[in-house]
Amino acid sequence: MNENNDCVALKRVCAFFLGVVISLAAGYQYGVGQVKQNFNNRIFKEAEKPVLPKYQKMQRERREKMREQKERVPR
Repeated sequence: MNENNDCVALKRVCAFFLGVVISLAAGYQYGVGQVKQNFNNRIFKEAEKPVLPKYQKMQRERREKMREQKERVPR
C-alpha cells in the first residue's frame, strides 16, 4: 500500500514539472511571435512614410513659386 502512494506522489510531481516546462515553452513561443509581429508592424509603418520628405517639400515649394510667377505674369 505504501508503494502505491509513493507512485502517485511521483506521478503528481512529474506532472507538475511537465506542466511547468510546457507553459514555459508556450510562453517563449508566444513572446517570439509578439516580437515578430511588432517588428513587422514597425516595418510597415515606416514603409508608409514618404521616402524623401525634404525632397517632396522642396518640390512643393517650387511648384508654389512657379504658380505665383505664372499669376504675376500678365497675358
